[in-house]
Order: sequence, then C-alpha cells, then structure tokens
Amino acid sequence: MQASSDRPVALVTGGARRIGRAICLAFADADHDVIVHFNRSESDAAEVVRDVNARGGRAVAMRADLSDVAATRALAEQLVATHGRVDVLVNNASVFHPTPVATTAAADFDRATQRFLAVHVAAPLALIHALAPALRERRGAVVNLGDAAGPRPRSAAYAASKAALASLTRSLAIELAPAVRVNMVAPGAILPPEGSAPLRPDGAARIVAEIPAGRFGTVDEVARAVVFLAMGPDFITGQVLGVDGGQYA
Repeated sequence: MQASSDRPVALVTGGARRIGRAICLAFADADHDVIVHFNRSESDAAEVVRDVNARGGRAVAMRADLSDVAATRALAEQLVATHGRVDVLVNNASVFHPTPVATTAAADFDRATQRFLAVHVAAPLALIHALAPALRERRGAVVNLGDAAGPRPRSAAYAASKAALASLTRSLAIELAPAVRVNMVAPGAILPPEGSAPLRPDGAARIVAEIPAGRFGTVDEVARAVVFLAMGPDFITGQVLGVDGGQYA
C-alpha cells in the first residue's frame, strides 16, 4: 500500500487483535490508511488488512518487537520511508500477567518488569521521538492506551508501567504543543487479560455490579474514543479519557 497525498495515515501498535483490531477498523472507517503493527500475530494482522480492504480502505501490516528499541525505531523509519507521512500514532500494544511480589521468582519478576517498561513506556517514547517531525508536519495526534483500573494487587510492575505512560502522555502534550496533541484512553472492564480463563457467570456478575453503567464495555467503544481524541478538537491535549462505565470515576 502506498498512501496518497490526501489520505491520513494511522499507525496502530498491537493492531492485530482485540482492542487494537477494533481501532484499526475504526480508523479505516474514518478514511485513514492504516498501518497494522504486530509482533507474533502475523495471521491475525493479515486478517485485519483483509478486513480493512474489504471495507474499501487501505492497510498494510508491519512487524516489530517493541521490547527491542532498535526494532521499534526501525518500524518508525520504515513507515516514513514507505508512506512519507504519519498523522496518527496509537500506542496500543500491551502485555500483562500477574507478578505477585511474595511468590514470583526474582529472575521472572525482573524479566516481567523490564518487558512491561519496554512495551508500555520505552517503545511509545521511542516511536513518538522518531515520528515527531512527521507528526509536526501533519499537525498530528498521539493516543496512548492506558488502564483505568490503576494500582491492583499482584500487578505492581504492570500498574507502574501504565502510570508512567500516563505521565509521559501529560509531559509530551506540553512539549509537543501546539503542533501535536497527545492524549490517553484508559479502558476499564472491556476484555479479560489475554490468556486468562473465561469469566464464570458469577464472576462476571460481581464485576458488572461494580460498574455504574451496568455492563461491560466493548472494544468498539474504546476504538471510537481513540478516533475522537485523534480527530477531535485541537484544544484537547494532555488528557486521560476513561472508558470504564463510571467504575473509576
């Protein structure tokens, strides 16, 4: 896919599955050319590309391991070289698994902490740094994906990395203004963590009972929030928008 001069380009990291897939399709529906980033989910990324093309949009998949900063910067360079522009960067890629302090072996704990920080903090920062000139030229936008839940038991390293991403969002909104807007979407109860067991009906009911909206959210609702912040009013920057049904208001 070669982007035309009049079509904006959106890069969505972790775009092959789950919330990332919904974000890719939402930008395609908003007349953007879409770069579907993936690491291991090649077949899923190819399916997203087919779905975008079937809707009359244009998409291409690009691979990079975001835990490797050199590979992350190479992704940015490849995007600029092949498309000549970038209008939206969505830092959606995420990893999660519990790391209880009391029971996680030191080597496993350190490895998990390094990966959380690499994917949730170092990679978004490297992409923003590498793509800042292109984003400034297009008066573009960055949308980071956080987590509305905040601190949680058995997940201190993960929660700390997402808190750092929220801080990065606010700092870069100031630094890159007024040419580039930087915001965050923080989903609440949308999908269980990848690889976890399906929720039992009683477990789902307990979660829903804590959500004022009275239901789980959907990936499409998160995607619409991301598109709104990317394409919305220029006066909105440095904000964290919770998509959580009021659970963490």
